[in-house]
Amino acid sequence: MWRLLRNNQFKCLKFRRQHVVEGFVVDFYCDRCKFAVEIDGEIHDRQKDYDAARDEVLASKGISLLRISNSEVEKDEEAVKRRISECIEKLSPSPSGRGALKDS
Repeated sequence: MWRLLRNNQFKCLKFRRQHVVEGFVVDFYCDRCKFAVEIDGEIHDRQKDYDAARDEVLASKGISLLRISNSEVEKDEEAVKRRISECIEKLSPSPSGRGALKDS
């Protein structure tokens, strides 16, 4: 995922890796869109309460979160890119009603 998101190469957006918000770490974060991407591995099956608390804090800060499983990333990178794009487009509409961000 970092290969895809780093160096402003995804829709010309700056993503940070392992970004801290109120003591919680999100895998990838874009400040411009107030958008986080969390890649969920097996550990997330065992820490649902922690994840719920973190999600609540992120929401209270106006940060939208997209959860993607490790297996999704490994199996279909193009589908993951589409999911991220769709989320970003919903967060950044232009006056014409279409997304204002540049395609990758």
